[in-house]
Amino acid sequence: MKPMILILSLCLGFVEPVISSPAQAKEDKRVEQLENENKKLARTKDPANRAKSLMKIADITLSYITEDANANDFTKMKLR
Repeated sequence: MKPMILILSLCLGFVEPVISSPAQAKEDKRVEQLENENKKLARTKDPANRAKSLMKIADITLSYITEDANANDFTKMKLR
C-alpha cells in the first residue's frame, strides 16, 4: 500500500506543474488582449470599430468571471 501511495504522490507532483502552466499562459494572453483592445478603443472613433472592441473587452472580462465562478471565488468576481 505504501509503494502505491508513493507512486501516486510522485505522479501528481509531476502532473501539477504541467496542468497549471497552460492556465498561466492563458491568463497572460488575456491580459495582453485586454490591454490591446483598450488601446484600440481609445484611438478609434468609428462607432462600428468601437462596438467590436467593446464586445471583445466584454468577452475577455466574461472569461475572467466564468473562471472565478467555476473556482467558487466570489470575492474576485466582485472585484472585476
